[in-house]
Amino acid sequence: MSYETVRKWIIKGRELFSHTVVKKERTCIAVDEKIIKRGDEYLYLWAAVGLDDEPLIAVSVTHGKSSLEAMQFLK
Repeated sequence: MSYETVRKWIIKGRELFSHTVVKKERTCIAVDEKIIKRGDEYLYLWAAVGLDDEPLIAVSVTHGKSSLEAMQFLK
């Protein structure tokens, strides 16, 4: 599979789904962090939920729990 094929699929996907994506101004969100133990290592699951109508906005898994990783998730 070539890069050109992937690029064409991305363009086609944007055209198909661009009308369904609605950006909404959120007044308040809640961010939660959960520790998951996998073998000997710990992973951190970050989740953001909109408090206005409670949709799941974003989910991310990181290896650390630093403020840098939290800020990257919030972007």
